[in-house]
Amino acid sequence: MSLLFERQFGPAEEVAKLRQQLLDARNDDGAWGWEKGVPSDALTTGLAIYVLAKARAGDDSSVFRDARN
Repeated sequence: MSLLFERQFGPAEEVAKLRQQLLDARNDDGAWGWEKGVPSDALTTGLAIYVLAKARAGDDSSVFRDARN
């Protein structure tokens, strides 16, 4: 959620850093678990997709596709 806050009030560099951290936390299946390496689940994946979409921090179409699959 800090990505949403920084998108609204913070510098672009911090937004890019937080976005990358969120993307790096994905599991090999393209979705998210509560921690990297923990099995992916729909709730955490949905929250991550929501934050990425609301933050509009770059083109995430392939990320969304991978997470959906």
